[in-house]
Amino acid sequence: MTYLYTDAFAISDEFATPGGTFVYVAGLTTKADGAQSAVRWTVNVQTGVVSELLVLTKEWGAGVNIDGEVACTGSSGRRQDATLFDNGVCIALKPPKGATDAATCGLVGTKSPIIYVVGVAQVSGSRAVLWEVK
Repeated sequence: MTYLYTDAFAISDEFATPGGTFVYVAGLTTKADGAQSAVRWTVNVQTGVVSELLVLTKEWGAGVNIDGEVACTGSSGRRQDATLFDNGVCIALKPPKGATDAATCGLVGTKSPIIYVVGVAQVSGSRAVLWEVK
């Protein structure tokens, strides 16, 4: 697969494995046909080598934590939808009542006990949103 360009939007804290010290990086990649996909890279801190590229079903990743969970946003038509990518599963993050759509901006926390995802929703203009995912 050939990508024209990539953008990185977020980086996790460092985590250690027997193979070294790593970080996750979240962002987007754009293919030659203009299609965008959210991505998560696994990067070795000592060598700078990218050991894994995970392409997600949404259009961009705005936050990532040490568990590899990614706050993503996609669009369908003119609406944006916020999701949390968690170990192969996309969890829909519903916009607040009265909002037309929502997008993620970042996240903090790990699988236990709560992940906090921040973003923005359209409710008579932009409004900050905080989702708690358990």
